[in-house]
Amino acid sequence: MNLTTRATTPELMDDLNLATEELRQNLDELETINTWLGGYRPVLAALTRLRPQLPPGRPLRLADVGSGGGDTLRRIAAWARRRGVPVALVGVDANAFMLDYAAAKSQAYPEISYVQLDIFAPEFAAQPYDVLTASLFCHHFTDAELVALLRRWQQQAQVAVVINDLHRHPLA
Repeated sequence: MNLTTRATTPELMDDLNLATEELRQNLDELETINTWLGGYRPVLAALTRLRPQLPPGRPLRLADVGSGGGDTLRRIAAWARRRGVPVALVGVDANAFMLDYAAAKSQAYPEISYVQLDIFAPEFAAQPYDVLTASLFCHHFTDAELVALLRRWQQQAQVAVVINDLHRHPLA
C-alpha cells in the first residue's frame, strides 16, 4: 500500500455555496474530533512558542484562513484570555453559511470577527496580520495553489504562518 499519493477528490466543504444541515453537522463533528484528539494543540503550541515575538503594546492580529465553524479561533481566544494576551482575531472563509454559523457560536468572544473573502484576491492580501493560521484547510488546494498561497502568506504575516493539516489519501 502506497500512502504517498495525495487525494484530490472534492470534499463536502469544497462547495462554497453549501448551506445544509449536513454541513452544520460536519462542522460540529470537526469541533468534537479536534477537542478529543488534540487537533488544536499544534496551533496553540506554536502560539506559545511565538509569544516572545508577538508585538508589544497592541493586540495580536491573527487571521484563521478557512475558519469554517470558528472552533480554532475560539480556542485561540481562550488561550489568549488565560495568558492575558490581547488579540484581534479574524475568521476568513468563502462560505457565508460557515461564517454565520461561526459567528453564532462565537457570541461570547468579542475579540473574534468573521469576514467573507477570497483568499486569492488582492483585498485579502492587503490585510496586515501578525500571524496567519490554517487548520485542516490547505489540503483542499492543488500543489500549485498551495505554493502561491504560501508565498503570499509569508509576505503578509509579520510574525508567522502556522499550518495544521493532514495528508489526504484516497483510502481515507
